[in-house]
Amino acid sequence: MNQRKTLVIQNNNLVSLKKASNLLSITNKILKRSNEKLSGFLKSANNGNAEAQYALGYEYYSTQNYKQAAHWYSKAAEQGHAEAQCELGKLHYWGRGVPKDYKQAVHWYSKAAEQGHAEAQCELGELHYWGRVVPKDYKQAAHWYSKAAELGYAQAQLMLGDLYLSGEGVSQDYEQAAHWYSKAAELGHAQSQRMLGALFYLGKGVPQDYKQAVHWYLKAAEQGYAQVQLTLGDLYLSGKGVSQDYKQAAHWYSKAAEQGHAKAQWELGELYDLGKGVPQDYEQAAHRYSKVAEQGYAEAQCELGYLYNFGIGVPKDYKQAVHWYSKAAEQGHAGAQLVLGELYNQGKGVPRNHEQAVHWYSKVAEQGHAGAQLVLGELYNRGRGVPKDYKQAVHWYSKAAERGHAEAQWELGKLHYWGRGVPKDYKQAVHWYSKAAERGHAEAQWELGECSLVLKSTLLGACRA
Repeated sequence: MNQRKTLVIQNNNLVSLKKASNLLSITNKILKRSNEKLSGFLKSANNGNAEAQYALGYEYYSTQNYKQAAHWYSKAAEQGHAEAQCELGKLHYWGRGVPKDYKQAVHWYSKAAEQGHAEAQCELGELHYWGRVVPKDYKQAAHWYSKAAELGYAQAQLMLGDLYLSGEGVSQDYEQAAHWYSKAAELGHAQSQRMLGALFYLGKGVPQDYKQAVHWYLKAAEQGYAQVQLTLGDLYLSGKGVSQDYKQAAHWYSKAAEQGHAKAQWELGELYDLGKGVPQDYEQAAHRYSKVAEQGYAEAQCELGYLYNFGIGVPKDYKQAVHWYSKAAEQGHAGAQLVLGELYNQGKGVPRNHEQAVHWYSKVAEQGHAGAQLVLGELYNRGRGVPKDYKQAVHWYSKAAERGHAEAQWELGKLHYWGRGVPKDYKQAVHWYSKAAERGHAEAQWELGECSLVLKSTLLGACRA
């Protein structure tokens, strides 16, 4: 048995050695051919052949030997080789093999562009559009983009479409925008396919056509364009332009999520949370929310806080809940601020701290949240975390009461009844008790009866006098 094992190991080792030997042999052959190729280019290049000089520059560039690439591109560029001039412009622009020099980049791009080199024309358009080295000039950008676009250069067609869409450097013209996006889209340019899809969706420059919109979105999405994959997910989720299909929504959200797209991660988490298009799976929901929360997405941070708060898909952990609610609250998320105030008020996941509770309730209350305004009124009414202050209690109860919060209306009625923070006023007490009673508030209904008796007694006393 042991002899067999030894033979198997030896045979496996021999196979591995053979494979390694074959791989080495192939590598040596490739290197030999590459050296022969370089040697052939070198002879012609040294004899002043511009095409060979360009080819030599290209070979050196592909091996990241930028200095040698710049040397041979320069030789060819000086002889008027348009492709070499464009490549030399790029090396100067990025500072590869030569010092970074935008003026030299413009010089060589211009040389190539004047010879009708589409990529160089597009690069010049970019420089004019952003105002790099040359003054920002949308008209010049449009000029060079047009030149390249007419030569069938997809990136320039996209940029020209953008200019017509925004009206920069040209008169705004949605039809022209659609025309150039179509040209690039038909060449397989993903971003142009996305823009064309958007124009069909909105009916700008083309008749509104959801099917055509989805057609072009699909083209771009199939090339791995994450933003379009998200858009497709949204369309299938809402049923706009396509039949509502949660499975398809989940499919496209997953595609975008795999590329780290935060919004797609969030939407996918929601689908797992609700069990739409995918089996309900709180662990998966928590996993997706975590991915997005770590990227600073406030809504996901709040949702993750909620899952930890109630132990859904993750172990119940008030400290982790506080951690994620805090992250969202610091970004101004009202829901997270409200719950964080409650956790500080109850001492869950953090030591009980009424001052911190007041701090977070105030943040939400100032955004017009009636529930937070009620709680803040309660804290001032009872002097928890803040000095007892009936005027402040009246202020916050009033805010919530005006928003139709029955509990706040009842509390405000009581303060008017007893004259706390406001002058004693039975009519105002009745007004607010009535408001709360209409909303089914039992205590307010009872107080309303009591208040009516007091008013009757007061009126009878006045008549007898």
